[in-house]
Order: sequence, then C-alpha cells, then structure tokens
Amino acid sequence: ERRGSMSRKERKEEKKRAKKLAKLEKKKYKLVENQEKYGATKDSENKRKGGVFMKITFVHCNLLDGNENMILQKNVNIIVENEKIVSIDKDNLEGTIVDCTGKFVCPGLINMHVHLSSDGLYNHKNTDSKIARLVNSNPIGRYIGFRICQSFAYKELMSGVTTIRCVGGLSDVDSQIRDKIKQGKLIGPRMLVANRAITVENGYMHNQGPME
Repeated sequence: ERRGSMSRKERKEEKKRAKKLAKLEKKKYKLVENQEKYGATKDSENKRKGGVFMKITFVHCNLLDGNENMILQKNVNIIVENEKIVSIDKDNLEGTIVDCTGKFVCPGLINMHVHLSSDGLYNHKNTDSKIARLVNSNPIGRYIGFRICQSFAYKELMSGVTTIRCVGGLSDVDSQIRDKIKQGKLIGPRMLVANRAITVENGYMHNQGPME
C-alpha cells in the first residue's frame, strides 16, 4: 500500500537505501566468514572499547619490507597489535582477519616537502596566492581553508604516505590538523609542521599569511 502511494523519486531513494544496506550486510557476513575460517575469536583481550580489535592479521600478503636488499616475500601473514607489527610468518592467525590476496604491503612513504594549502598538482594559472588571501580574510574562509588542508592530508595517507613534513602553510592550520589527528578526531598521516612561512615583505609565500 505504501509503495503505491510513493512518488517516483521516493521509490528511487528507497531502492538506493536497500542497495546500501545489502552491501553493508554482505561486508559484515564476509568478515564473520573470514573469522570462522581462520579461527579468530572476539575475546576481550583482542578488542578495544567500542569493539574494535587491537590485533589484526593481514593474510596472503605480498610483502616488500623496505630493506636495502629486499626481496618479495609471497603469501605471508602479518600480525599487527596496538598498531605495531609483532609477527610476520605463514602460520599464525590472531584477531581480525583481513584477506590481502593479490595485494602488496610495504612500509609507509614519507613526503618531505608539503604545503597542505595546495594539492601539489600543476597550476598553470598560479592562483594559490589569491586563494590564500581569500581564505585568510574572514572566519568562513579560514574554516574552508582548514577543510581543504584536512582533505589534502587525508589524500596523502590514502596514497600510502604515512608521514609528511609541512614546510609552510595557512596560519596555524597545519598544527591544528596535526593535533586533531593525534587526538583521533581526524584521519591523516603523522605530521611535522612549520605553520606560517617566515619571509621578508613581498617575499616568497608573503601572500599565504607568513610572519615577517
């Protein structure tokens, strides 16, 4: 009865919600199936508050360990506990199981020269300084600037960069983002920050709110 009274738009939205729920259920089933397959259990020693596991096993990995003379290690299991690797072998399975079949695991990359006020893509119009002036001009602009820089920090992490060194940005935005990441309020890489650049009047980065 309800379906007959729904508009075309409402039916479309209902179908989208149903698809989303089905997708979530499928992911949940796969996780449980993997845990049963490898004998992992949800005991109190293996989880944090809120039910997030402290131990994770990445199975069937192709590992590049980052050593000078490294060779590809195929089909290994990597156990992570409290965000640190504690074991690499082919037998042990503990905590939450993550299947990495066909995937590669390597140490996180470090980006030594970052300006979070820019995404690093080539900008032939050189509009960065104009955007920086606009962002620093009022509270709404500063909020937008914060969100832009936050999104670029997140983008770095999703690209495999786990540590960045920020060498000049918008006011103290970089340190704000760094602190929120440390507090667990934002997702992003480890950050070493300098905040505002130091320059002479009308010098390099003068338009991005530097200290003179």
